Amino acid sequence: MFIYNLFTMENVKRIVLKKVVLIVISVLLISTTMKAQLPSAQEIAGKMKIGWNLGNMLEAVWVPRDNFAATTQTTIDSVKAAGFNTVRLPVAWFYHSDTITSIIDSAWLAHVKKTVDYCIKDSMYVIINAHWDKGWLENRVNAANKDIVNARQHAYWTQIANYFKDYNDHLLFAGSNEPNVDDATGMSILLSYHQTFVDAVRATGGNNSSRTLIVQGPSTNNEKTYTLMNTLPTDQISNRLMVEVHYYTPWQFCGLDKDADWGKMFYYWGSGYHSITDVNRNATWGEESEMDISLGLMKTKYVDKGIPVIIGEYGAFRKKLNPPSDQALHNASIEYFYRYFAKSATDMGFITYCWDTGGLFNFTTGKINDKVVVNAIIKGATDTIPVTNVSINEIVDSLAIGATISLTATVAPLDATYKAVTWRSIDPSVATVSSAGLVTGLKVGKTIIYANADLKNAMLSIVVGIPATGVTQAIKPDDIAIFPNPLNGKQLTVELGGLKGITTIQFIEINGHTVLEQTVFDKQRTQLDINLKPGIYMVRFSNNQNTLLRKLVIN
Repeated sequence: MFIYNLFTMENVKRIVLKKVVLIVISVLLISTTMKAQLPSAQEIAGKMKIGWNLGNMLEAVWVPRDNFAATTQTTIDSVKAAGFNTVRLPVAWFYHSDTITSIIDSAWLAHVKKTVDYCIKDSMYVIINAHWDKGWLENRVNAANKDIVNARQHAYWTQIANYFKDYNDHLLFAGSNEPNVDDATGMSILLSYHQTFVDAVRATGGNNSSRTLIVQGPSTNNEKTYTLMNTLPTDQISNRLMVEVHYYTPWQFCGLDKDADWGKMFYYWGSGYHSITDVNRNATWGEESEMDISLGLMKTKYVDKGIPVIIGEYGAFRKKLNPPSDQALHNASIEYFYRYFAKSATDMGFITYCWDTGGLFNFTTGKINDKVVVNAIIKGATDTIPVTNVSINEIVDSLAIGATISLTATVAPLDATYKAVTWRSIDPSVATVSSAGLVTGLKVGKTIIYANADLKNAMLSIVVGIPATGVTQAIKPDDIAIFPNPLNGKQLTVELGGLKGITTIQFIEINGHTVLEQTVFDKQRTQLDINLKPGIYMVRFSNNQNTLLRKLVIN
């Protein structure tokens, strides 16, 4: 009995010890797994807001190999302070590796790491890619080069992933740049390059087992990607892939720097930004509605299905114009393009990265070189309550040379994020307009005055004619009053005490169409029966001496 009890106790000890060991091993395995489990692509995309490219630096293959182009912590700090929280680093690997063994120069890896660390220090999300780099991948998406490209892709990404294995979810990898693909055959080969990229990174383990990876659509073109890229690489972990496209449309406006056989440069882009004199340089395609349609393809195909999309590059670059082309109007078009694009893309759920090679930020000092464009991007991407309507409160058909008129504008809604109004004359040689809306006629001709707020505008066409006699004086509202305003019924009372000899009263919709006209004779007060649909109207009082305006709201 005593021996049996001893045997039983020994068995119990062994069983308990085995269970303790199993528990410890399980805890260690769980701890290790939890350490390597980075957030999903969707979670990371929700934190990545506005992006910027450090262009023509780490991917510069036109400089000596030992001349490592470098930026500074100060520059990255400046980018962060301006409102950007994610950086894309285009990198050349082929140029800094042995072309036979594909072993990357260790000094180059350390140099790339230094820039990555600048971004990580500022808690920014950073993307490392494999850029053009003499076209070793993107110009060789074909059957003849498939095997050697896949071998290099595997070698490079195995080294890169191992080197950065311990970095957290703030570091993302992008397998290529702009792979040249036009058809299904090319897409099949490109997919093999993407698969090699994903498999190589995952095989290194650690944080790379769940790191978010980015694959590029064919030519990073929205339309080609929508049509051709119908599958993504197979991944051992779900929800860790993003898709990348680029946007430089229309190229005649965004990037073309001289006229070509296939098309001429566009200087002016967008509603309210076309020239009425330099009309051959107005954009004829690729403006707001087409941009929205193109971006919408990526939203439908990926974002709406839970696959994040980055627009890894976009931009429209200033041209230096000569008279009679309008440099100021061109600059305004550039600003509008950035702001419209940033807003449209952000509203559709994309993370956008503006292309910069030093035009926006000085890469050494961090100084902002182009505050207009930087502010346009930030405002577009953070425009949470957009302006829905802008209307000019005055209606003026003509203005004498030397005469002035003060214009005002109404912006809706009242709580819009960016509702400050800016004024612009499409032809300032005919009439100028001040920042406060004061229009001055200069010479015979026609111009259009625009009131811009956020991405909306209102316009007023003015013909400047015969020089005014006497002292220049602004046309100001007189003692005319209309009430009730807003009008809830049909009877409107008009006080005419301040303007004698009134002959006509016109009710004009905000689109300029006259919907009602009545004539009155020498009355100080009159009551009018109004039967108009709800909306905002301008009421124009005129005789052969003067014209005055009032705004009327009908509920």
